[in-house]
Amino acid sequence: MQKRRIQAKFIFAFLFVPATFLNIFLCVLTCFLIVHVGFYRANVLCAVPVTVDDYANLGYSFTTLRFCQCRPVSYFLLSLMSAIGVKFFYLMIIALTVSYIALVFTLMARFFELKKIFLPLLILSSTAVVSFEYLVHYYNYTGVIVGLLAGNFAMGAMLVCINAHDTNTIPKFWVPIAIVLSLFSIFSKEEFALPMILISGWAALKAHTRVRDQARIVMVSQILFLFSAILIQKLGGPSFISGAGDYHPNFSALSIIKTFANYLTASPGAVIALSLQLTLLLLVFLCGAGKDKEKLIFVQVIIGALILPFSILPGHFFHLYAFDWIPWQCSLLLCISLWLDKPSDNRIRSLCALISLLLLPVLLKLTEFDRINLLEYYNRETKYVTNVLNTLKVNRALLNEFPIFTVTGAKISSPWCWVRGNYFPLRLGIKSRWKFFVAKDSSIYVMIRGPYANNEKDNVEILDIAELPSYETLPCLKLNEMGGGTVISHQESKN
Repeated sequence: MQKRRIQAKFIFAFLFVPATFLNIFLCVLTCFLIVHVGFYRANVLCAVPVTVDDYANLGYSFTTLRFCQCRPVSYFLLSLMSAIGVKFFYLMIIALTVSYIALVFTLMARFFELKKIFLPLLILSSTAVVSFEYLVHYYNYTGVIVGLLAGNFAMGAMLVCINAHDTNTIPKFWVPIAIVLSLFSIFSKEEFALPMILISGWAALKAHTRVRDQARIVMVSQILFLFSAILIQKLGGPSFISGAGDYHPNFSALSIIKTFANYLTASPGAVIALSLQLTLLLLVFLCGAGKDKEKLIFVQVIIGALILPFSILPGHFFHLYAFDWIPWQCSLLLCISLWLDKPSDNRIRSLCALISLLLLPVLLKLTEFDRINLLEYYNRETKYVTNVLNTLKVNRALLNEFPIFTVTGAKISSPWCWVRGNYFPLRLGIKSRWKFFVAKDSSIYVMIRGPYANNEKDNVEILDIAELPSYETLPCLKLNEMGGGTVISHQESKN
């Protein structure tokens, strides 16, 4: 019996891992690869653009780096990653996605003073996050890079504040580091400003006396950065917070509550995260958590602060935004390690490990439907775009012989849907200008021509297909449904 206890003690000691960022990052990355690459055969480094945002974001070189007043940090870094290379861009998206999850988990461990984490709980929490259906966008759609940069910078700033709060010896230079990271986050995207201010406020109230005044400096800086970002965008004309179109805010209590609830329950993955959050809270308040109850309530406030900015924009509802707070919800499971790390019956640890193991396939099955649909969508569009790009490369020499080309038959996932057209010369070596013909009642004409009226500086001009006969003297690239095509004249196309 004594021998068995010693063996059990050794096994469970192995199952507790130090709560370091590196350990957590490796666990999250492993779960991500097992779920998406191992089980669902996703090509996570496909690196093929399929949306307007992709073509826009991948159209920068070192000579055309983007400097703008609207979210300057994220757009400069975005253009820099594009200049380095397409594969590098997509690799950075994956790295920042895994890093954001790991940083949230690390912050929770620091906040609740977890020295070690029970590995089955870490695996369960990681799997719950990476099984979120719309995470498929986070290795296919380049538009998520702006939020990921803001999130990683914000988590860095919050970790610095928490470390200053929990460390007896005040870290050197923590204030300027926190301020710079906060500046980078808010001027990348504004959605993480409220959680950063809350964490700084917590440190200003709860930290060691020597830290409180410094935390207030950080908090005031974050507030000033937020108002500065809003003011700059307002004065600069059309922007993401201008209130136009889908960004028109609705401040009615009913609308906010409805949108807030929709984000929490919009998909099986979101419901799973909410269920894990509520289960942990129920366990804590039933079993007791002493001083940690206050911290748990504070974390709920942070989660609410993450959802709130999106809740005032009911017309701009996107499932993928839930990734901002789902890691926070799932990370609460790690708090159970506080109980398991204390001397107790090994049967409780065994039961926890068993339940965690049994829940893993359940999480994948419940979220499988939307994940498979998204993967099939990206696989289908990737094949089409790959064929289009190959067609362009094969005909590159011929295309470059003419200053202007017409094109018909292209879909909304083709490069002609980005009217600036900078993707063509940079990535394909094609310098021709294009007249892109589509039906006037098509989604391409409405969605692309509407927001981007034809401009002389654009390489692509979108025109009504009814006007095609007026351009019969120009050579034409006619594409088929699969993305293949040949260069023909309009006279030949009539025959």
